[in-house]
Amino acid sequence: MEADRSLYVKDPLRDFTREGTFSFRRTMLFMTQMESHSTNREINDFFLSQGRPVTQSAFVQARDKFNDKAFPALLQRFNDKYPFRKTKNGLHIFAIDGSDLNVPADKTDCSTFISYNSNQGGYHQLHVNLMYDLLEKRYSDVVIQPRAEIRETAAACDMVARSPLDRNCLYIFDRGYISLNLMAHIVDRNSFFLIRAKEINSAKSLFSRLRLPDAEEFDVPVRFVVTRNPKLWRKDPCLYKLIHNDRAFDFIDAGDKESIFDLRFRLVCVKLDSGTFEYLITNLPSKNYPSEALKELYHLRWDIE
Repeated sequence: MEADRSLYVKDPLRDFTREGTFSFRRTMLFMTQMESHSTNREINDFFLSQGRPVTQSAFVQARDKFNDKAFPALLQRFNDKYPFRKTKNGLHIFAIDGSDLNVPADKTDCSTFISYNSNQGGYHQLHVNLMYDLLEKRYSDVVIQPRAEIRETAAACDMVARSPLDRNCLYIFDRGYISLNLMAHIVDRNSFFLIRAKEINSAKSLFSRLRLPDAEEFDVPVRFVVTRNPKLWRKDPCLYKLIHNDRAFDFIDAGDKESIFDLRFRLVCVKLDSGTFEYLITNLPSKNYPSEALKELYHLRWDIE
C-alpha cells in the first residue's frame, strides 16, 4: 500500500511525501495496534520504545491524511494475503450483524445525530456492519453507516456481492435481516442463507399468507416468485411477492413488469431446550441439513456477538 500511497491519501502531492516520525507505514501500523488506552499513552507505548518522542497533535495531523479508501483496502489486502480456507461440510460460514458505536459530538453532522426520547439534546453514533468468518475467527468485510441513515440489509447485500468467495458460502443472520433482496443476492452467488425469523403469524410477516402445518415443529418448502407486476401478484398473492418501484430489489429494475426472480427455500420451526419455538428460513437442502443440523449451525452465529 505504501508503494501505491497516492491511492490512499487526500493530497497525493503532499501527504506522507517525506520520511518522518509519522510516515505512511508507521502511522498505519500504529493505528492498527492501538488498544483502549488514551491517545497519549498509546503514542508513548508505540513511539517511545523507538526513541521517538511525538505529540498527540502530530498524530492527529498524520491520521487526517488518509482518505476513506485506506483502511478498507488494508482489510481487503490482509484477507487476500491470508485467504479463507476453513470449511464445514464444504461450506465457508459467515455471520453478518451490526453494532452501534458512540462517536464525539459534531453539531454539523446531522447524519450521526440521535435525539433523546425527551427531544432535549441527543448523541452521535455510527453503525458498523460486519461480516465475520465463524471458522477462521476473523472479519472479512465491514460497512460503516451514519446511525440516522442505517440500512443493515443494504449493507449485507453489498458485503455478499463483493465477497471474494463466489460460491459454497453459508451466511447466517439474526432477526431483522429477512429481505427478499438479500436472499436473492445470496442465491445469485450460488450460496446459502440461514436466517432467524420473527413471529411469522403477524399480518406484516413475509409468511402471513402461507398455509402452515398445525404442528409444534415443521419443515416446509416455500416458493416465492418476486415481481414488480401488480397483475401477477393479484393472480396469486401466496406465490407472487410484489416489490413496489420505490423498494430495492437489485435483480428487477423499477418499472420492469416482465422480469421475475424465483426464490425457493425452507421455513423451519424448531423447539428449543427451553421449550420456546424458533423459526428459521434457509435454502440449505433438507437431506443434508435437517432441523437439528440447522440449530447447530445457527448456534455458531453467537461468535459474532
